Amino acid sequence: MRKTAYLKPFVAKISLILLTAVLLVSCNAVKRVGEGEYLLTENTIIQDGEEVSDPLIYSQLYQDPNVKILGIPIRLHIYNLAKEYPDSAFTAWVNKKPKRKERLISFFSEKQLHRLRESYVGINNAIKEAGQPPTIIKEKLTKESAERLKAYYFNFGWFN
Repeated sequence: MRKTAYLKPFVAKISLILLTAVLLVSCNAVKRVGEGEYLLTENTIIQDGEEVSDPLIYSQLYQDPNVKILGIPIRLHIYNLAKEYPDSAFTAWVNKKPKRKERLISFFSEKQLHRLRESYVGINNAIKEAGQPPTIIKEKLTKESAERLKAYYFNFGWFN
């Protein structure tokens, strides 16, 4: 048997993985971040001029950046795949063409069309739940995190 017969499935799987990675990287991570808002990409705590790496100290913060797998916020991209307002998007799709609603009602029934809309909304909600909404930097939570870190260090005697 030739070697190429063994390589074909392997090459196909690798190319599929690479294609998926390229598509995810090309997605816009800040799609749902509003004007004047900023996406939290990382937290850095500096103590005595050096970066802290203790996870116990980072657990004191109120905001965590989106989870990344291989440097890509995949759950954020999954969240961004869902429609923001799926109910109105479905209604707009049905009403986009003049006779679409009548054709759908004649093919299905009005009750089934209503169920189709509910399914569309449900799928979008499931995608949102599988994903992770963008972590937007909030000044109030940043100040509360700073106060919490101050209290944490005070309890361990750093300010005595």
